Amino acid sequence: MTNLEQPTLTRRFFQTIPFYSFNFLTYTLLSIFFARWMGIKHYGAFVFAFHAIRITVLVASMGISQAAMKHLPTYLKHTESRLFRGFFRTGLFVNISLGLLFGYLAFVAVLPVVEGSHSQTTLQHAWWICPLLGLNIYFSSVLRSTGHAVMAATTQGLLRDILALFFAYLLLQNDIALTSEMGIIIFASAIALCIFSQLIIQAVTIPKEIGQSTPTYNLKDWASTSFPMFLSSLSENVITIGGIILLRLVVDESSVAFYHAAWILTAVMIIPAKAVLSVVSPSISRTYSDDRINYEKSIKTSVQLLLFVTLPVCLILIAGGGFFLGWFGETYTKAYGLLVVLVFARAAHVTALYLGRVLSLSGAEKYVAKTLYILTAVIILPMTGLTYLLGAYGVPISYLVSAVFSSSLFYLKLKRT
Repeated sequence: MTNLEQPTLTRRFFQTIPFYSFNFLTYTLLSIFFARWMGIKHYGAFVFAFHAIRITVLVASMGISQAAMKHLPTYLKHTESRLFRGFFRTGLFVNISLGLLFGYLAFVAVLPVVEGSHSQTTLQHAWWICPLLGLNIYFSSVLRSTGHAVMAATTQGLLRDILALFFAYLLLQNDIALTSEMGIIIFASAIALCIFSQLIIQAVTIPKEIGQSTPTYNLKDWASTSFPMFLSSLSENVITIGGIILLRLVVDESSVAFYHAAWILTAVMIIPAKAVLSVVSPSISRTYSDDRINYEKSIKTSVQLLLFVTLPVCLILIAGGGFFLGWFGETYTKAYGLLVVLVFARAAHVTALYLGRVLSLSGAEKYVAKTLYILTAVIILPMTGLTYLLGAYGVPISYLVSAVFSSSLFYLKLKRT
């Protein structure tokens, strides 16, 4: 990267941040709204059920949504309409059938632990939403694959959260109690409308000859692509999403509510990393093999940007954590200790996220994936033990330890690259 390009990188970074920030803002507002009007136990039950759905959908989809972004652009470019339609129909079948099956199995599996609680009644309303959420994510991948990334991001997160906020507001205006069960129904309605909008966009943007073609199936090739992507995505989410589920199974709904409030606030620390990586990734990939000087300049500039934004955010969260937690409700200020631990855990995670992406773009993607698989497998048992011993603190401490290990290993590998 030349000297002229460095300020361009900085400008693009600050142009990208507002988009990620707005998504974070709408989700945070929705979480605050639900937390204040549901009450702690109902909010904890809602968070548990929603994240149980998320991890179930991740398992049920078996990586087909991620694989769509690899195969569909190629089929579209080479006008392989029959393969495109075959893959599309396979994705529909996987998300609907396995979503229902795994949703029910997940409900039955945790029922003995949550029986008689708000979590049980909430999950009874939630498990059948698995295919809906799976289709929402899958259709977003299809839209990205056909060159409509903004529409994909909007219909998967932003629009869903705005609709959920609107529905929740209508309920309160009509004096209907906002319970954990009602929260799940609100989300299901919002997701259904998002799917409807995605179908309309697909009908307009996907070439008509694809819909008229006879589907061809290459299941072996698709499975060989999907499964590694599934493992990678699972390893990225087990500690974060899985930690919330573990907390409810081992401790209680109130602990989930407190932890989730701190978890939501500290998620703001991920925004600069996503913005930096979206801007700098093409430059790193382009210069790695034959332009070492500009490759190193790209890394240096992006690290400076990351530190410039992330460090002040860390300090603000620690200094004003009690105040920010009070937005969720006065009782949530008890989660300040959790927030401080999560700030350090998120900082380590941001480091690992950045270094892992740089390594992947530098030809070491297999090393990154293998490291994440091993660390995830190793940390599950200690995380369960720490949660039994330390309660809600066991999850963020495990998150911190895992992130420190992965970032250290990635840094050492990058030094040798």
